[in-house]
Amino acid sequence: MDGRGDRPDNHPKKQAETPKIEDLKKICQELNKLEAKYALLGGFAMHYFGLTRTTYDIDFLVSVEKENIRKIKEALKQKWVFEKKTA
Repeated sequence: MDGRGDRPDNHPKKQAETPKIEDLKKICQELNKLEAKYALLGGFAMHYFGLTRTTYDIDFLVSVEKENIRKIKEALKQKWVFEKKTA
């Protein structure tokens, strides 16, 4: 195990780079350019409000409208990993 919950050592996220604030800025620029509907959550959102929390990803809440999902995919294509999470 790698110390990040129950991820095995060969988990794909173990191989990924930890995101940086520059990554977040690039993603948000693309999302904003396409007028996508989204909200930032998690560790990076906490950082914005002055709280420190180690994070290994960038978390977004997005509108599931078909057109918005198209915009999200367009903004992130070829550069980022998609994970579908359902409640």
